[in-house]
Amino acid sequence: MKYRDSDKSIKDIAGELGVETILEGSVRRSGDRIRIVSQLIDAKDDVHLWSKTYDKNLADIFDIQSEVAQEIAAALRVRLSESEKARIEKKYSQNSEAYTYYLQGRDYYLRFTGEANQKAISFYKMAIESDSVYALAYAALGGAYAQNFRIYGLGEVWADSSKIMCEKAIELNPDLPEPYTSLGLYYYYNGKFNIALKFFLKAVDIDPDLNAQISIGQIYASKGLFDEAIPWLERGIRTVPTDWMGYYTLGAIMARLGNLEEAEKLFFKVKEIISPELIGYVFEELTLLYISAGLTAKADSMLVEELNEQKDDPTILFCIATIKLFEGKFKDSKPYFEKVFEISSNQLYPPVELSFLLFIEENRRQARKILDSIIKNDEEEIRKGVENPTYHYNLARCYSIIQDKSKSLYYLKEAINLGWRSHIYTMRDPLLENIRNEPE
Repeated sequence: MKYRDSDKSIKDIAGELGVETILEGSVRRSGDRIRIVSQLIDAKDDVHLWSKTYDKNLADIFDIQSEVAQEIAAALRVRLSESEKARIEKKYSQNSEAYTYYLQGRDYYLRFTGEANQKAISFYKMAIESDSVYALAYAALGGAYAQNFRIYGLGEVWADSSKIMCEKAIELNPDLPEPYTSLGLYYYYNGKFNIALKFFLKAVDIDPDLNAQISIGQIYASKGLFDEAIPWLERGIRTVPTDWMGYYTLGAIMARLGNLEEAEKLFFKVKEIISPELIGYVFEELTLLYISAGLTAKADSMLVEELNEQKDDPTILFCIATIKLFEGKFKDSKPYFEKVFEISSNQLYPPVELSFLLFIEENRRQARKILDSIIKNDEEEIRKGVENPTYHYNLARCYSIIQDKSKSLYYLKEAINLGWRSHIYTMRDPLLENIRNEPE
């Protein structure tokens, strides 16, 4: 859909996607009739390898898809395995209306915005109303609910609903990869990385071309296992070159390995393809990258420009505050952290930095109130079995602020054991100043 109205040449598009052939075409519907015009093009020489027009009843849509897929494989001189052929011919619903709703839901889901995700949920629900045993729709609904929980910050109730939908999909069709992907997403967002990894690997085992490869790379990256993560991410990017998360995670790894030039290049690639609503993720990583490289002025100028357009974006405000904090401009950074605290949730932006600044100002009562809340929340998450090292690193900062050095060092060590690898950032972190000179 990205290229639907593009005036780029086939060769340019193929270059951007890293492919040799392009399938181009159109679908038109009139009542119960559907016309599909499709052509397969060798991008290098702009030569048509195959083309066909289908005029069919909408009820035959599943047969048309199977026919098109097999004819393209033949045109590419690809020999399909029996399992691939079976997957192509598989009909996941006999109800064309349910299938239409599912496709509409998927279109909105892949836009990755909060508003679009709500529309996706509505379409997935309509698909299930039209076909109550449509496993793909249940799996998709589980994935959308998981996004509501973590990415769009709408509360834990969505996490419970996500798990229920995924398990329903597996009950209906245990041979589908999608329910395992969505269930992996649920566990990943809940910080249960090892369980999530099991489900993502199961999904890829069923369908090797699934973009769950990127999710597997994400988990290995979160666990600090970069040698394991990089091949999965590179393979995922080749399979789904328009998925920003692959470039983003690979960029984060490069930043942590100190390859700042490559990391910056990957984050700029993410900026090209990510939806505007999620652009804050890129600025956050670029800010950390520039801080680690000692390029705070470069980060500052980038963010000030963005702030002129998005004055109340909590991520942009948080990044500006962090830069000033790392520059030692504590008084200047505090208003930004206060603004973040006002307009965003404690879950998304734990104001550890604000408590640090309050301690510096000798406002110990308010500082301690914030810290006690953070410590209680993060230690509770750890007791639940969360494997995300960010919670441990956060606690190391908290205990450093109140000069409980033994606890601070304990949680820092635990963070590293779980996969914390942002050592360049950690060595500069002002919140760890109280343990900086400890032998441990």
